[in-house]
Amino acid sequence: VFPVTLQMPMDTRNKKTFLEYCNVPTGKRTLKQVQFMASYLGDFRRLKGIDSVLLRGVATVMTAITVPQKRQIITEGSEPDAFYIVMDGSLGVYKSNIAEGNRKEKIASAGPRSCLGEVALVCKSLRTATVCTLTRCFLLK
Repeated sequence: VFPVTLQMPMDTRNKKTFLEYCNVPTGKRTLKQVQFMASYLGDFRRLKGIDSVLLRGVATVMTAITVPQKRQIITEGSEPDAFYIVMDGSLGVYKSNIAEGNRKEKIASAGPRSCLGEVALVCKSLRTATVCTLTRCFLLK
């Protein structure tokens, strides 16, 4: 669960449109909205090369969420259910230190344009770290 910074398209108008479409409830998005969202996601460096059909599937179910400060969004050792794109806010990535009685150690920070949790989904593995919000965060799930 190491954060990966994404290269966001620079066009502010496209970003605004993308975020507006993310706020449309998932069964109410038009095909045009889903195609736009998939195209926008395909411009992220980390998501380049992913099949457009898969990106449309992600765009169909993606939701925008706001998470308060000091909330855990990913738990080390849990089954993956989603991945997150950080649009605003900061998060801490923590790993259990077995030598110190499973005390959590901060191993990384994540902020805007970071992607979290995608590896566990792709690899079908358990989460490798815990992720908590350090500030109020706006995420795409």
